[in-house]
Amino acid sequence: MLLRRGLFELPPGRLVGSQESSTSDSSKHKQQRYSDKTLSEQTESNSNITLKPISASRAKLALIETFRDVALADSTFAALIMPTLFTFTHSAGKMERHACLVAVTRLLHRYPELSKNLQPVASA
Repeated sequence: MLLRRGLFELPPGRLVGSQESSTSDSSKHKQQRYSDKTLSEQTESNSNITLKPISASRAKLALIETFRDVALADSTFAALIMPTLFTFTHSAGKMERHACLVAVTRLLHRYPELSKNLQPVASA
C-alpha cells in the first residue's frame, strides 16, 4: 500500500549540494525589495525557479494529511488506511506519531464504526 511504503521507506530529503545553492539564492532575494521588481523581472525570475527536494519529514506529513483528507470524504478508504495510521500512532518519530494520532482521531470522530477494528479482541 502506498501509505505504508511512503511512511516506512521515504529516504532522507537532504542533498549534499543543496545547502550551498540555497544560501546564495536567499542572499540574492534579500538584496532586492519585492516592490522594486518590475513585471518583466518577476516573470523572468518565476521561469528560473528550480524545484528543491523537500525533507522526508515534510513529505511524510504531506502524505499523512493527504490520505487523511481523502479518507474523511470516503469511509471505505478510511477503513483501508486506519490500521496503518493506528500503527504509526506508536511511532518513535514525534511528527509521525502526532500526525497519525490527529488523523486517527479525526477519522474516528467522522466514522465511529471504525473503532471496532482497533480494539483488541477478547479471547474466549
